Amino acid sequence: MAVVTRYLKPVGGVDTYTSIDAWQAGEQTDLVTPGDTHVLECHTGTYEGSTLISGWTTSPSNNITIKAAAGHEHNGVFGAGVLLQSSMVSAGVFTLQNDVGLTGLCLESRGATNGSCLLVSIGSTHRSLLVRRTGAADSVAGFSGFQPAAFYNCIFENFYKNFNLGNTTTCYNCTSIGGVYGGFVLDVANTPLTNCVAFGSSGGDFLLNKAPATIIGSGNASEDGSAGGTAPITGVTTADFYNYAGGDYRPVIGGVLDGVGTDLSGTFTDDVSGATRATWDIGAWIAVAAPPSGGGGGPSRAVAYSLVTRVAADIMS
Repeated sequence: MAVVTRYLKPVGGVDTYTSIDAWQAGEQTDLVTPGDTHVLECHTGTYEGSTLISGWTTSPSNNITIKAAAGHEHNGVFGAGVLLQSSMVSAGVFTLQNDVGLTGLCLESRGATNGSCLLVSIGSTHRSLLVRRTGAADSVAGFSGFQPAAFYNCIFENFYKNFNLGNTTTCYNCTSIGGVYGGFVLDVANTPLTNCVAFGSSGGDFLLNKAPATIIGSGNASEDGSAGGTAPITGVTTADFYNYAGGDYRPVIGGVLDGVGTDLSGTFTDDVSGATRATWDIGAWIAVAAPPSGGGGGPSRAVAYSLVTRVAADIMS
């Protein structure tokens, strides 16, 4: 069994591709028979295209991961690190077969024509994705799932339906901003959502779209009172984000999203920027100090905790 690693870079080289389409064409294979897994490590850059990932022979243990390479992460800032964008909305930036996971990437929909969605995922797990619609097309879903999938620390912004949960999809510490039709749009019963926040959807932050749609989980929050599950938080306002108008959706310390999430440290411990969660806030980011009048902001609780620990160590030494 081997881990086969290839690279996505703006300039090609050995085992390196300049587009995901070229990688797909050059590497598509059977991973099950040799017992392999496949990793595509992506380097900082903007890559244009629309990719159908299919035809691989995979299994849950012989899977594909497309991720930002070490040192090329977005650190929670849209457009930093690896940006995959497409104007071909009807095909989506990614249409994924089984057992393909995305980690640490920015995805952007720039299309002017309405289509299906930006990301179609079938039975996959995705972590720390920043996903945004900037094109004129307003009838586009951010995510559509036809089989169970899972999202950790992901943000979908400004789609017609941000999280279009057509099947039992797990969302942990995800953030939905806007959404003309809905933020988290649910079609089935017992959809597991925990520590998720939705804000600014004109159709409903958490929209139970079809009977018998229900939410299980806890610590979800909304502006409009639609958050479901155990102990939902309501009444989220723009003041609960660091700079909502400026597109900075980090929760602020002392706001309604601060420290009231469910502890999921048995499953994961980071936030979308890669920082370690010292406490469990709602949404994809760790809470940060609110900006003082005139701009600028303090460190996140994780950074502050690190600073306190370092000072204590210096005193003891």
